[in-house]
Amino acid sequence: MTFRDRAPFIGVAVLRTAIENRLRSAFGVYSYIDTRNGGLVPIALSELFDAIRPHLSNIEFAVDFHDVARIYRWSNPYLHAGSRDFIWVAGYALEYLHPLFAGGASSVDVGIRMPRQTWREIRQGFEEPTRPNLFADLWRTIGLFVRRRRAGPAQMLNLADEQGAACTFLD
Repeated sequence: MTFRDRAPFIGVAVLRTAIENRLRSAFGVYSYIDTRNGGLVPIALSELFDAIRPHLSNIEFAVDFHDVARIYRWSNPYLHAGSRDFIWVAGYALEYLHPLFAGGASSVDVGIRMPRQTWREIRQGFEEPTRPNLFADLWRTIGLFVRRRRAGPAQMLNLADEQGAACTFLD
């Protein structure tokens, strides 16, 4: 970025996208597939953060996971609400996260390391039915009664294999 940059805040958008792509590709969690029509239903990255947290003791991040989540959360209002910070902050955040993206000398995937079982458990959390939510279930039931529609489409997690995971397995 230079002093005369016409889009000085584009770095924040790129940083946010890089974090999202890095985590999604490491865990193979992108979206649900609507089994009725083949459409994609996105999975919020906050759900992936929530799924990772209970397994942090088994996952080695090149950068502290809480800092990754904090930088991602910082970028949301920066992009969506127009709140601005000093121009150099995005560059500093990118430099701080560099080990997560660049990995080591052997592979880019070294930035996130875990046992295969941890990877499977995180994905399995998305494959199981969603947790019961009384308010959401009640609202859905009222909607079905009023509109006289069938229940929503069945969804399944996108397919992913361990060989394609952008992480390093410790076993």
